[in-house]
Amino acid sequence: MNGKEQKRYYKEFQNPGFIRELVLNGIKREYIEKIEEFAKELGKNFEPTQMYRIFNDLVKINDEVRRKDKKDIDLNDFHKRLLVLRPRIAYTFARIIDRSRDRGKEIIDTFKRFIINSIDIITDENSEKAIDYFKNFFDVYESILAYHKAAIVMKK
Repeated sequence: MNGKEQKRYYKEFQNPGFIRELVLNGIKREYIEKIEEFAKELGKNFEPTQMYRIFNDLVKINDEVRRKDKKDIDLNDFHKRLLVLRPRIAYTFARIIDRSRDRGKEIIDTFKRFIINSIDIITDENSEKAIDYFKNFFDVYESILAYHKAAIVMKK
């Protein structure tokens, strides 16, 4: 894959329509390569430990929603738990960008916006569909994290 194609996949994650498609419909075969290339690009710019802080918060929510029936989940509480992540995400990524010294700031900001936009799409839904949207988002985030970690390992 040449640099132009990689850049195109990178730009996909800046597209609100693409983000919406991922959150509403989940991972499809044609998105796997885009997710992998995006994660590889992220791997060039920061370490996965920074991604795990947010991931650990998402895992707690994911474990709960997968254990319960959708009808047993308090949507207001679910939305609140996601919304309180927004300032934590903003702070975490501000620190990452500050430490990056211009290296990869655009892709790091793109990843932050992907997470924030996904949370907004999920919390804008006031039905049980929000749970499915979260599961889709979580699957994408987990895939990005796995490919990101693989890219880091391959660099060594």
